[in-house]
Amino acid sequence: MESSMMLDVITQILNPQDYAWSWWSLPPMMVSVYFVAMWALIFSKTRFSGSSFAFGIYSISAIVWMGSYAICFSATEPDTAMFWCWSAYAGIPFIAVAMYHFTVEFTKRYSQRKWVLLSYLAMSCFWPFTRTDYFLRGAHRYFWGYYPLRAGWLYDLFLVSFVVFWLLGLRNLLATLKTETSDLRKKQLRMLCAAFFVATLAFVDFAAKYDIVVYPFGYIPVSIFLTMIFYAITQYRLLGIETVVHRTVLWALASLTILAPVYVFWIYWMPSHPVRTAIGMTLISFALFVIYTLHGQYVQPRIDHLFRRRKYDYVLVFGQLVNDIGGELDLGRIMDRLMAAFRETLYVRNAVVWVRSEDETEGLRLKEITAYGYEESEGGLSRDAARPGLLENMALYQWLEKDQTVLENAQIEMASPSEEARLNGKAFFEAHRIEALIPLLSGHKLIGAIGLGRRQDLRRYGRHDMILLGGIGRQMSSIINNAMQHKDIVEKERLDEELKLGREIQMALLPNTAPRVSNLLVQGIMIPAREIGGDYFDFIEHPDKEQISIVIGDVSGKGVGAGLLMAMAKTAISIYSRDENEPRAILRRTNEILFNHMQGEKFMSMLYMRWDGRRQCLRYASAGHEHIIVCRRRGATGDGVDGVETIRSGGLALGLMPDISDMLEDRELALNAGDKVVLYTDGVTEAINAAGEMYSLEKLVQIVEQYAAQDSTALMGSIKRELYSFMDGAAQRDDITMVVIEAIRSVGSDAKIGRGDVVL
Repeated sequence: MESSMMLDVITQILNPQDYAWSWWSLPPMMVSVYFVAMWALIFSKTRFSGSSFAFGIYSISAIVWMGSYAICFSATEPDTAMFWCWSAYAGIPFIAVAMYHFTVEFTKRYSQRKWVLLSYLAMSCFWPFTRTDYFLRGAHRYFWGYYPLRAGWLYDLFLVSFVVFWLLGLRNLLATLKTETSDLRKKQLRMLCAAFFVATLAFVDFAAKYDIVVYPFGYIPVSIFLTMIFYAITQYRLLGIETVVHRTVLWALASLTILAPVYVFWIYWMPSHPVRTAIGMTLISFALFVIYTLHGQYVQPRIDHLFRRRKYDYVLVFGQLVNDIGGELDLGRIMDRLMAAFRETLYVRNAVVWVRSEDETEGLRLKEITAYGYEESEGGLSRDAARPGLLENMALYQWLEKDQTVLENAQIEMASPSEEARLNGKAFFEAHRIEALIPLLSGHKLIGAIGLGRRQDLRRYGRHDMILLGGIGRQMSSIINNAMQHKDIVEKERLDEELKLGREIQMALLPNTAPRVSNLLVQGIMIPAREIGGDYFDFIEHPDKEQISIVIGDVSGKGVGAGLLMAMAKTAISIYSRDENEPRAILRRTNEILFNHMQGEKFMSMLYMRWDGRRQCLRYASAGHEHIIVCRRRGATGDGVDGVETIRSGGLALGLMPDISDMLEDRELALNAGDKVVLYTDGVTEAINAAGEMYSLEKLVQIVEQYAAQDSTALMGSIKRELYSFMDGAAQRDDITMVVIEAIRSVGSDAKIGRGDVVL
């Protein structure tokens, strides 16, 4: 019985007498075919991608939806029409879920996959109810054909869930767009968001189900949605698809777009009389022929431009470029114009320009370039200096410099001068995803190179292109070389000015005189290197005239940053020395300040000492500073030295950890009259002579022991003289800082702070 009823239904559905062709069926049918084509394209390119799988589910659902309604519009019997209405709802419930699924996969919000699975299960459970009277209450015949009417609350529930899933998908796209940093991904997301907003207009198809007589033109925004997806694929490699549409196809599609209004006018608004219809179509066809003949030259370039297929006279464009930037000295503006010219003429997917860095040992690296097309996070390159430079591929570098012609990818395999050059060239071209390498030469010296990626139309660079690119390379070489030289001059002037200012600030932070204090003499000197360092010493007075604090420190690294950290440390030490008596507590609080500002990126060694004149001792704490050198006097007259000892200062440098309390320790060092203490930074012990030998702590101790009988001022001068004698004219690489402390019976006039031979 059931099989007989099923056979009757099939017979009725397949009965041609129950259908009469309606032109209203053509648009949704064409959109269905459009979906089939898009699905085939995406599936053939990325069949194993989560995003393409989700889009495939959406496409199948939309094909069922549009195809069923197309047949429904041509049905003449209510029962047959109702069957196709139910068929349409075999796909419609899954459309919004599939698009939500697509956004989850595309935005990589994989934590939502469990909700996607639950959504599919929920819609699968709901789907059987779409074939009941609780969901649809029949089909009503409108001017466009039969169309279903909703039955009540069950349909309302479905519509609410449909809107919710659609909004969740849109939210994923907008949230990802807000945080995305890649330019290419931003363009993809913007296009998808715009496509989603356009597709929202298809909700008009639900109006007629609520007795609102509005023609269900949802296929129009849906077709626009598909076109925007297609445009994003061809322009922005959406879903990672690389494809090019032949210009003939684009021209044909544009022509059909122009003919579409004519078709609508002919079908729906032209009089039904065959003679008048024939005359009208003849006139329209003639008018279109004239329009296409006269304005095709304007329409076609616009289409080509839209899909990046514009043609140029390369020689004219680059000749004009050379004239425009011939006197330009800003390397950044030159690169911007050059990149724009390559984009607009050759339509390369990516391009990169290397220039020689100031330090030739670094090679021609990405960090010294202008580039585009390398910002995408999927399947692209990042502008990473760790990628191989040309000087690291010496065989390729020598080949390019010797041959002085454009290298094309095919030449790497066929014309390499050596196996090493072939392997190096192949790896280099693949790493940077380039197809052609243009040398930039100054005389016979390679000063840079231009790498061009694949074209948008995937065509290889031909012989004419190679000749053109070679000419461009020769013309751009002199322009870029002039700009680089000008940049070097400007940069040197800027650095010299910055260096001068930094030295002035650094020297201004040092004390001019040693405060008067009981039973102690101090002598300090700081000789800055050519580059700004972070050496520091200070003498801090206290209300108790029997006390004085002596501080010496060294910031890691060089430059303005080291100088600023030194200034920060000086300020902190000066403030905390008023509130705290224990050296350990002062260093602990200073460390908190430095770590909060530097987060471990820079650090500073420091030795903090506080002299107590009543007890004749130094209380001190160290944060990873150099050893302390102590000279003990011999005899009551102090005319000799018992010996020289070194004390490991210990501790951990400031700024490395948020709390170093456990690594700091207060100690005491008792001094008798005539005893001396020598403090220094690593600029002393790590000084290098012309032979590359290091001065070392052992040599410093020997010199101190040799001149220990001298007073503090003479001892400071002797150490400095012996140090410079050892360096023998070699360049000073780091600040040289020393402090000499001498315990005495009474203090005379203020001791001056030695500035050394400071070169500003």
